[in-house]
Amino acid sequence: MNLSKSGCRVKTDSLVYSGMQVHLRFDVSGETSPICIERAAVRWSREGELGVGFITVASPHQERLGQLLERLKQGLTG
Repeated sequence: MNLSKSGCRVKTDSLVYSGMQVHLRFDVSGETSPICIERAAVRWSREGELGVGFITVASPHQERLGQLLERLKQGLTG
């Protein structure tokens, strides 16, 4: 939810807290491998949702994330 190059909003039933560091994996429909965010930090948490800021994204994953965001943007405007 609310995905950007620098972070996202996530629905979860996991117990998390602000400042906690996490690893994220996005399985993208039509792609054989996930987009991995090596290091991210929980910025806020409330009612089963949390805001996550990306800290470390390896170059190939960063490029794929940018491509995904562009496809999503085109889908919304096209």
